[in-house]
Amino acid sequence: MAATIPTTASTSHVFRLAAADDATVVELLGTFGSSADEHWSPIPMTKGEDGKFEATVDGLLPGTLYFYKFKVDGEWVVDPKAETAVDEAGITNNVFTPAVVIEPVDALLPEVHKSADSAPLPPVNASEEKPSADVNSEVASPAADIEEPQAGQDAAVPDSEPAD
Repeated sequence: MAATIPTTASTSHVFRLAAADDATVVELLGTFGSSADEHWSPIPMTKGEDGKFEATVDGLLPGTLYFYKFKVDGEWVVDPKAETAVDEAGITNNVFTPAVVIEPVDALLPEVHKSADSAPLPPVNASEEKPSADVNSEVASPAADIEEPQAGQDAAVPDSEPAD
């Protein structure tokens, strides 16, 4: 089973609204954009062949909650068919959260060592002799020549008196 990771790439979404047939100006407004200055800026919507108005918003981040509303001929409108939530100011808005896309890790990695003329790596033989875990076993210790005192004895201290 291939491992998966979420991607952080931005995505696009088409917002649609069925407005009255006599609507002339329909706009989408919301918390789109990377700065607060861009939030609630009107995005013009165009009327499709099916009579619904639509606008595509790019740069949406997966897993991010976006608040939005429509203005139809200057009047704020909530799409009754879409999910709603009340914001911090107590205003009911539509909400949308782009899905987080999970892709197999292999799809995100470059094609390395997969060409037809490259030889596969040899299998690892579990029965091969492995190096000893004690890497210091053959290294001489600088303290090897020092004798430890026996119980009840003081450690030998070299004479510090000058020789006559």
